[in-house]
Amino acid sequence: MSIKLRTVTDTSTSGNNQLESDGSIGTVGATTPLTTTDVDNNFITLKQKIEEIEEDYDATFTSSGAVKDGAISTASISTGSITSDKIKDRAVDWPDQRAIVYLTDTSVKVNEVQATLSNYLSDTGLSALPSNTVLAFKAATENSSAVKLVLKNKDGSADATDLISLEIFKQKDVPLSSGDIKEGGFYLVYYDGTTLQLVNSLQDPEVVVEQNISAVSTFGPLLFDLGTLGNNTASSQDHLLGARPTTYDAFLVCQTAEHGYAANDLVPLDSLSSATVGVGAPIIVRASNTAITVTKTDETLKIPSAIDGDPETLTPGNWKVEVRGTYREDNTYSPAYVDRALDYMVRSAHGAVTVGNYLYYFYNGHYENSGGKHARLRKVNLITNVVIDCGYAGSTGNNHLCNCSYIKYSADDKYKATTGTIISGQGGSGGYVVNDILTLASGEGASTSLATFKVTEVNSGVVTKVEVEAPGDYTSLPNNGSTGVATTGGSGGNNGAKINVEWEVNFDKRIFWTTPGGHTYYIQVNGSDTPEAVQPATTTASSDQFVFNVQEFNNNFYWAFRNRDAGSNSKNLYKWQSNSTRTTHQASKNLDFTQIEKFRDYECQGYSGKNPIVKLLQWNPIKKRIYVVTRSGWVVHVFTIPYTTLQAWFDASGQPHTHLTYVKTVGIPGGGGWNNDSYYDGLNIDIDVTTGEEKSISIANYNSMAGKVSRVAWREG
Repeated sequence: MSIKLRTVTDTSTSGNNQLESDGSIGTVGATTPLTTTDVDNNFITLKQKIEEIEEDYDATFTSSGAVKDGAISTASISTGSITSDKIKDRAVDWPDQRAIVYLTDTSVKVNEVQATLSNYLSDTGLSALPSNTVLAFKAATENSSAVKLVLKNKDGSADATDLISLEIFKQKDVPLSSGDIKEGGFYLVYYDGTTLQLVNSLQDPEVVVEQNISAVSTFGPLLFDLGTLGNNTASSQDHLLGARPTTYDAFLVCQTAEHGYAANDLVPLDSLSSATVGVGAPIIVRASNTAITVTKTDETLKIPSAIDGDPETLTPGNWKVEVRGTYREDNTYSPAYVDRALDYMVRSAHGAVTVGNYLYYFYNGHYENSGGKHARLRKVNLITNVVIDCGYAGSTGNNHLCNCSYIKYSADDKYKATTGTIISGQGGSGGYVVNDILTLASGEGASTSLATFKVTEVNSGVVTKVEVEAPGDYTSLPNNGSTGVATTGGSGGNNGAKINVEWEVNFDKRIFWTTPGGHTYYIQVNGSDTPEAVQPATTTASSDQFVFNVQEFNNNFYWAFRNRDAGSNSKNLYKWQSNSTRTTHQASKNLDFTQIEKFRDYECQGYSGKNPIVKLLQWNPIKKRIYVVTRSGWVVHVFTIPYTTLQAWFDASGQPHTHLTYVKTVGIPGGGGWNNDSYYDGLNIDIDVTTGEEKSISIANYNSMAGKVSRVAWREG
């Protein structure tokens, strides 16, 4: 650039000077004036230079004066054109950096983060949000499920456009859970160009307090004979856990020696292979909420020789499959469930049951109403020792002896679907799409309304995942079998999808008790220090004076045994409804424990003709167990029956005791001695009515002055 200057005076000469292109000053004739053309050329040159500077500035700096992303390159710095002393400290403003972008969450929606950047694309010169960007924001709301981040850009007065709209994941591909995002929490999210991953979480710390009393239930060994199991045929056995096992293992057990293995040798099932490498699985073992199922496929079974390790053909008749497992309850165990007895002094106690952290007990404190004895119901918080009075145990008649139990109750006794899963290979032949509605086939079970399921995942038109759409109402359950329940509907046009369904009755959990006046009462357990209201379960008393123990409610009948005053050789099953008298179900059926050898060994010292009084006869419908305690033995005899209801047991052919299978005899730990041999003394096996797990034993020791109630841990080896 060359500009002529008229009035610039050089210190070394009196002549006029001019500004040279290299920035130096050159001397021109002092007496030579600038022409009009010289002046015009000067202005044109200045204008061109200003335009060049403006263009360079726009390419290098933002409107706020910050250096644009990419404006400074390694090459430009190395040439010295821009040096560190020429760059103002923090000339690159934080909001304009590509590495970390700060957002203001303006969302009013739950489970969504929303933000809009101003002039982001125009200021940075980018066309999209680049990969390897970290987004920082302060959350406006707390999430309850998966979270989506919606980021927009608004340049000038133009409408905002989407930069990204993606779900935020944690641990690579796990959707966010409730509480992962807290209102007011500060979060960093990494964008890799396709996905968003949460870098930090403010999830509340979870403190798990575990006690190991009854925390783990076990099953097994369950044995399946390979010799009698047909190809591609499944065989199932109940595990009696009341829930799907949390762990289980399967082994081969040698029955007849072969290939170097001796009888009773145990071999991991993983050692088994098929004849063709990589083709098929020879034996499949799976667990459901109720059973273990073993399927032998049509693959030839190979087992490594115990001598040289070479694969040898297994002879099915020489082997069995053995399955063992456990169920560990996920709930945190309260301090009440500890390995010790809890004793409380109570005057004239005659009934007790423990539910959760509360020990409920009945006691006779005084007499009133013309000499009629009126018991009261109280509960004690086993954590705090606070005692809560629930009032009189009954409003009518003589109720000085209350025989109590804790059971499920459902007025309509209808089952509802809770979950559904697709067993491998049972998702239909294709054609299904997400959001299809599948209906359980009519004729599967008995129902007043059919359960429906929404398809949530498919693979090439085959259903892989469903969720309950409508639970339905069933009075008898469809049979899942080994493949699931048939369905209709969906885009597949009835193409054979089957669903393995879990069921639950909308049960209330109640403590029932009867009185010698023939009345039945209950409370709805609330699990708090608030007293429950005593309610009459039947409005009309039966004429009998005996004390009955309610065991279950189904088909609109209360079903019960008579305890405390009847011998072990003459137990009947009783039933009644509201406003009806109590009757004996199958009056010709007589449950006689003295006919069972193991019972006689413990209770009758092996002699026939002895008939000890039964203090407890109790039913566990989930584990299908019967518990018996007598006044002379004070141990718990455990039996099982192959029926799901007491009615079905007594309706079966033959006398009821012929269907009993003896399991074991269990001691009552730490309960303390009895101060007397009273008709009023009573006890209860405290059962989790959801899982069937035995939690504890509650004991009422009647004494007019120095009685007590106890809660002792359930123990069985």
